[in-house]
This record gives sequence, structure tokens and C-alpha cells, in this order.
Amino acid sequence: PVLGLYGFAAYRMLPAAQNIYRAISQIRFSERVLAVLKPEFTLEKNNDKNIENSNTQALKFEKSITLKSISFHYPNKEQHPILENFSLEIKKNSSLGIVGKSGSGKSTLMDIILGLLQPQQGQVLIDGVELTEHNTIPWRDLVGYVPQSIYLADKTVAENIAFGVPKAEIDLEQVKYVARLAQIDDFIQSQLAGYHTLVGERGVMLSGGQRQRIGIARALYKNPQVLFMDEATSALDTETEQAVNEAIQNLNGT
Repeated sequence: PVLGLYGFAAYRMLPAAQNIYRAISQIRFSERVLAVLKPEFTLEKNNDKNIENSNTQALKFEKSITLKSISFHYPNKEQHPILENFSLEIKKNSSLGIVGKSGSGKSTLMDIILGLLQPQQGQVLIDGVELTEHNTIPWRDLVGYVPQSIYLADKTVAENIAFGVPKAEIDLEQVKYVARLAQIDDFIQSQLAGYHTLVGERGVMLSGGQRQRIGIARALYKNPQVLFMDEATSALDTETEQAVNEAIQNLNGT
């Protein structure tokens, strides 16, 4: 009877043991994923602490952006520098277009000016003040960036233009103003819900050109002093591209 009792108990415990084994296997399987994700959750907190503890330098842009003898290469590619002893000056209230073959360093140059990449040699100067890790955040507050590929959340048009701003704090008049500059206001107004129209996941309800124009409006929303456009009008038709470029040119000095 005792052996029978232990056998019956083991039989009844078998499903629980299988659940425990399955849970342990799932934990072991997910352990590597957690190890990759965990530093990402602490990154923002660490950055906030670094900002609080560091002497963040104020930055203004009133004269020019100067690149002084910039040299840059990606890790493990020292023999193939992207930029070498490169110098450039961009005056405020002016426009500059950079052209070149694919892989010639156009996007890399833009990332360096934005402060996303640090050159191995040379300096990036904003009104004579060197761009360093202590003032990249104030610098990014002054610039707007339109990438080649625009990310749109499954939210309204207004929320995507004022991306990152709490819904209750969105300035709808500013949203409409930048939408007109980006030549997308007429399309939005033609929708039943107007600026409250949902765009779908990654903007599936919109065409490529419409997504691109919303991206341009987003970059203009915070009234940047410098606007970077990485082939941002490549998805637009010729007439719309010309209208957008003319609107942006009219921003010079405002």
C-alpha cells in the first residue's frame, strides 16, 4: 500500500512536473533575449543621470556650422576612411545640397553634424563652440531631421506630426501650419476626420509621398533652426517636390 501511495502521488504530480520543466526551458530559452534587452531599459535612466551629473553646455546657433579637418572611419575599416581631412562651413539662413554616389559618405557626414557619430579627428563647431557629448542634446533641440524612411505610429495625423508630444499638449495650429508648408494640408482636410484621421500601422493608409510629407511636417513642428533632409523628397513627384522645396526656402531667416 505504501508503494502504491507513492506511485499514485508521483502519477498525480507528473503534470505539475511537466509544467515546471516547460517553464524552466522557456526561461533558459528567453535568457539570452533578456540579456540583450536589459541594458536597453537602463540606458535611458543612465543617460538621465549623466545629464543631471554632467555640466551640460548651452548652445546657440546664430552664425555658422563649421567642420574643421574632419576624418572618420568605421570600426575595423581604418584602411578605408569615409571622410579624410574634410572641412566645410555652412552659414545660417543658407541652403546646401550634398551629392555623390551611394556609399560616398553623405549620410555619415550628416550623422557627424547631428552629433550621432564622433569623428576620429577634427572638430564640429557651432558658432565656434565645439560639438561634444556635453552639448549634443541642446544641439539636437535646435535641429530637425527628415530621414529617407519615415516611421509612422498607428495614431492620428496630428499625433504623428507632433510625434513625442503628449496628446493633450499638441498645438493643433502649429500642426496645421507645418502641414501647409509640407504640402500635405489639402489631403488631410479632404479626410472625414481631418487631422484626427488614423494613418494605420507604419502609415499603411497613406502613399509613400504622403508619408514623406508628414515626416517633413514633423521635422518642422518644433521650428528647428537647422533642417537636415536625407533624400527626404525622393518619394515625391516633381511638382510636389518643387512646392516643398520652395516652402522650405521661404523659411530662411524666419
